Amino acid sequence: MAVILLTGVTGAVNQCIASLLIEQGHRLICLIRPRKNVSSTKRLQQILGEEKAKQCTIIDGDITKPLAGVKQSIIEKWQNRIDLAVHGAAAIKFEGQEVWVTNRNGAKNIAKLCQKLRIKQMHYQSTAYVAGDAKTFNEDEIDKGQFSRNRYEYSKLAAENIIREQFRNNFSIYRLGIQIGDSRTGWSPAFEGYYKFFKPFQAMRNYWQEQWIKNPQSCKKHGIFFDADNYLNLDIAINCSMSSKLNLLPCDWLAKILVDLIKIPTQGLTFHLTHPNPPKVADIIKWSLDILKIRGIKRGIRQTSGPTYALSRIQRMSNEKIAPFNAYILHEAIFGNENCPKILGEKYSPPPKIDQALLTKMLTYAQTVKFGYQPKSVKKRGVIMTDFFANTKPTFEINYRQLAEAGVPIEEVNNWIPRSITHPTPLKYGRMTKTALDMMQWLIQTGIKKVLKPRDNAGDDLSQAEVDYVYSREARTYDLKHHWTTRGMDTSWRRMAAGFVLALAKKANQPIVNLDLCTGTGLTGEEIVYTFEDWKLPITVVGIDYNQLMVDQAIQRFAKLQNGSKIKLSAFRGDVTNLVLNGKVQHSLKQFTLESFDSATQVFGIGGVHNTPKAFKNVLQLLKPNGEFFMIDMHRPNPKQSGELPVIWSKMPLFEANTYENTTIPLALKQLWGWHDPTKDFYLLQLTTMQFQDQFWGFEVSHFEVNSERWWLSLPIMPTAKIIVKKIAISEAEAKKRQAILDSLTIV
Repeated sequence: MAVILLTGVTGAVNQCIASLLIEQGHRLICLIRPRKNVSSTKRLQQILGEEKAKQCTIIDGDITKPLAGVKQSIIEKWQNRIDLAVHGAAAIKFEGQEVWVTNRNGAKNIAKLCQKLRIKQMHYQSTAYVAGDAKTFNEDEIDKGQFSRNRYEYSKLAAENIIREQFRNNFSIYRLGIQIGDSRTGWSPAFEGYYKFFKPFQAMRNYWQEQWIKNPQSCKKHGIFFDADNYLNLDIAINCSMSSKLNLLPCDWLAKILVDLIKIPTQGLTFHLTHPNPPKVADIIKWSLDILKIRGIKRGIRQTSGPTYALSRIQRMSNEKIAPFNAYILHEAIFGNENCPKILGEKYSPPPKIDQALLTKMLTYAQTVKFGYQPKSVKKRGVIMTDFFANTKPTFEINYRQLAEAGVPIEEVNNWIPRSITHPTPLKYGRMTKTALDMMQWLIQTGIKKVLKPRDNAGDDLSQAEVDYVYSREARTYDLKHHWTTRGMDTSWRRMAAGFVLALAKKANQPIVNLDLCTGTGLTGEEIVYTFEDWKLPITVVGIDYNQLMVDQAIQRFAKLQNGSKIKLSAFRGDVTNLVLNGKVQHSLKQFTLESFDSATQVFGIGGVHNTPKAFKNVLQLLKPNGEFFMIDMHRPNPKQSGELPVIWSKMPLFEANTYENTTIPLALKQLWGWHDPTKDFYLLQLTTMQFQDQFWGFEVSHFEVNSERWWLSLPIMPTAKIIVKKIAISEAEAKKRQAILDSLTIV
């Protein structure tokens, strides 16, 4: 297997190339430029995942610097040890000095680095659009007198000449068409080219959607309206060719072809990786606008104004935004592409058809990630407007490339995890608002510290031992402190759990056995007993907690509640991540046989479990088929569904989110109770699967809600979530799909 130097691994195509080469056993030396506050290693882990990143060697570098910024000691270490180089790093911009420095000078610096490392073979990724304004362009043509229409095309043509000069016949040059996302899921890590053309139209639709909701009559006066199908209707035009075509190519196809070509010794050939049957640019525009739900835009007409002032402004803005793309939507060369099928033979497969169905995947993904929008601080009227970090930080990051490799469509992720968790809405505020928020947080935090006295030395790693220590410390005053921190709401939440168990018992029409996880001092079991006594129904409750002092208090409480043979209560010390008895008794910790329980409850305890996915697998094994699990705990607030102040009924999304991030998590959860933020666990639970007894099992969600509960002074700053799931049999394909989604998640 080859040792390969790879640049540009952060790009869509090269991410896929790196993944395929690793799977085939090749060793990659990845040249990566560190970003501010993000190391090269971290960047590669974010791109490829930790497992594949471990199989790569990372070299810090910058292709704009001599010898690509690689240290002399590194060069000496790898001299004569690298078989070939794949240079894919580039600046994809039409103008600016950066384009020339990165593309042309970058190619020169990489070529010099390869000479120092004594790498003999170069595989260079160029662009098919070095063709410029030529009508036709073949693979053996370089400069036929064509005019480069922007600095990007000129820089790539100059880079090609450098590669040819430096490597003589030991090179392969790949002229790529316009890259779009993965043909299977639409995933893309960047949104240049095709996406950049349509991004302004998406922003335009979002803006007028808001205006339409506020005042539809005013929009109609401007000649702008949404029809019955919720399409934005705009009477403007896009000046494009009605006959010219456009070469769009999915990144996964490009990666597969490039990997096959890289394995073939260089022969000084140029390959046009273009589409043999590209669609017309006019059709691409029509399909894409339809996907974005925009109608009324004429094609093939040059227009500078509209029938109303608002439409004239939109027309001018549209013309300005798409001006850099005019060269591509008005003219496209006809490319010769004989070398690739000829060299690859049977390994060659043509790219997928570019149609509306495929572009729907691309734009749906782009909409999901807001076309790669990254909130930034901006200055407005002399005041720094800072994006509120608690709402720009997602709970999960999703590796869409990994999903694409597993063949899981992006729509499947949306079925399990809402956008507010993966792409939260940013909330902005200025200095005055920040001062007011900080003051309110100080008052709340001071009150909590004075009354509850949380620990000052809470570590970042909330291990099982540390949580056990916390509850040993708090066991004597647990009930009082828990009532105080929740303003007594915990009692009503435990009664909800009791109501859940009661509903199951009435539906079963027979005595049931309930497992109460993280039972603590037995408060939930107590509410279950009171509920079942009222209905004169039998119930068996088994409480489990890791802390012995808490269990001792639960045993004392349960002893007072025993009621003949109808009510059976017991509490044991156990580890919720190790509850299944597999033939061996694990010291003094309680364990149970498979499918021992009809139901399970967990009321404010999952945050103290150090390995929740393992705990959920235990629950799945201990529940009987169709058994149900009720869980309630804290949950990160959704700013679009924030709580309201009483009397004035005013929403406070900033205050609620700020309190959760700056007080609830670090002070109430971490320092007082030794918990992590439980938000993630509501989604990990849904994706949990297991195979036992020759059957795959998973959970089906029957109820899920997130609410803003009222804290002291009725402040809506206590967001909680409640979920009910049922154990069901699932197919092997469904289990693999859920596991693939689970594997693609990175907890932030």
